[in-house]
Amino acid sequence: FNERGPLLAYVSYQNKNKFGHSSFDIFVADTLGNDQEITHLADAIYPAFHPNGTEIIFARRETNSTRFILSKAILNENPKSKAVEWTDIWTPPESYAYYNIYTPKYSPDGSKIAFSFFDDKTRGIATINADGTDFKILSEEGIDARDPAWLDNTTLLFRLFMIRIHGIFRIVHGTFPHISRSWKAALRDCPLRSGIP
Repeated sequence: FNERGPLLAYVSYQNKNKFGHSSFDIFVADTLGNDQEITHLADAIYPAFHPNGTEIIFARRETNSTRFILSKAILNENPKSKAVEWTDIWTPPESYAYYNIYTPKYSPDGSKIAFSFFDDKTRGIATINADGTDFKILSEEGIDARDPAWLDNTTLLFRLFMIRIHGIFRIVHGTFPHISRSWKAALRDCPLRSGIP
């Protein structure tokens, strides 16, 4: 929500390059009927607003690659403007030939971003400061954790997929429940909703 009223960020597949190949791009719609193009031919997905409503975080595919980059764009005050410039705030290390980023979300105070990732081996959860510093993996290798959502500035909710365990759990102050070591005790102590046999 900003001075233009409620805003909706969405992904469109309508832009085509000179060879006719379509690209995923981000647009913002307002209640006045404006559709503002945020990216153009960027292969951008998973848009999420900053709490102040003036910028958007998203994942975009690196050109001619199977890797995704975490990027952000500042909304232009003129809703009729064309695509805005975006800034890459985090790029995966070159050692990853494949790296996907899913569902980035700002913390309520806008200082941190949480997202899911798949590095061709593990589906996990990471956080990073909004300026791209202090990247931290919160999940454990071999544990399928995904779809983080901020409960407050220090607590994340996430989904967990394992054999015989499923549900929604929480990470408090950056501490991931050590499910691989003592999963029943960890889940008993930290679940919000879970399925435990």
